[in-house]
Amino acid sequence: MQNKKPEPATNNSEPRSGWQIALEIVGWLIVTLSGTCGGFFLVVAAFNFYDLLTVLLISGLPMAFGSLLIYLSRRK
Repeated sequence: MQNKKPEPATNNSEPRSGWQIALEIVGWLIVTLSGTCGGFFLVVAAFNFYDLLTVLLISGLPMAFGSLLIYLSRRK
């Protein structure tokens, strides 16, 4: 019985270019920072409806943009 080498965790055989890696790093930074700021603002603006809408705009839109950058960086 032969021991086979395990397959790599990813099925992406092509190496990623530098701009794809940089785009993913920037995307993760945007998502992390906007999520942290959004959590802080949620604590400050608790139970005020209009402030909650503002928090969603302040943190939600940058998080969506950062997620889009991460998605684009992982596309082939």
